[in-house]
Amino acid sequence: MLDRADAERALMRLFHRQPVADLSCIKKVLGTNSRATVSRILSQVGYRTSYSHAGRYYTLDRIPRFDGDGLWVYGEILFSKHRTLRSTIVHFVDAAPAGQTHVELQGRLHIRVQDTLRDLLEDQLIGRTALEDLYVYVSSNRLKAQRQMSARRKLLREGSKNVSLPNRNAIIDVLHQFIQHPRADPVTLATLLEREGKRVSLAEIQAVFEQYGLGKKKRPRGTGGPERRAVPPRRGTPGTDLQPHRHRHPF
Repeated sequence: MLDRADAERALMRLFHRQPVADLSCIKKVLGTNSRATVSRILSQVGYRTSYSHAGRYYTLDRIPRFDGDGLWVYGEILFSKHRTLRSTIVHFVDAAPAGQTHVELQGRLHIRVQDTLRDLLEDQLIGRTALEDLYVYVSSNRLKAQRQMSARRKLLREGSKNVSLPNRNAIIDVLHQFIQHPRADPVTLATLLEREGKRVSLAEIQAVFEQYGLGKKKRPRGTGGPERRAVPPRRGTPGTDLQPHRHRHPF
């Protein structure tokens, strides 16, 4: 086992050669089989773990160059400025002016989020409300959640104004995204298309929805009847689904 100075130098050399490493690689460089020892030395130099691959990969705090979403991608390995997947989702949902749908979150994070969303709802760290035929995830703060839903409704209303259809290629792009994400609303599809570098306005997407009868399906299972209001957090703290133990799907 190396002393502290040598261990830190060994880590620096390792991460200079490769910006990301797994635990077995770090143990080998440090000459130890102790996970606690590795964690102690990493803590001394500053590190973070990936939010993908169950936190299997490590990098040093100084290495990532985070994008505008606070994410850094190395190959297929994903890191967040907010460290864990849970905290990243909470931040994304809380910061979104019109909330976030499951599809929007998965598109931004490039990873499956269903189970984490369910856990966050049960822990009352985010809220969820039904709008037409999809769920929108909102802040755990009641007033903020209401503002987010108002903004989502406004975006949908603005997109429903009488606008001519876009060109053929744009229509195909919209339909292709809808086939991949049949529960997505026009706001969500606009976000996904923009991330692919395809500029189709919200109004044009709404025109495609109306022309082809998209999104006119029954409400999410368990909503039954009028639209549910923004999820009211209990005791004014974290939010929760109105029926957290009964209707967990769809996302």
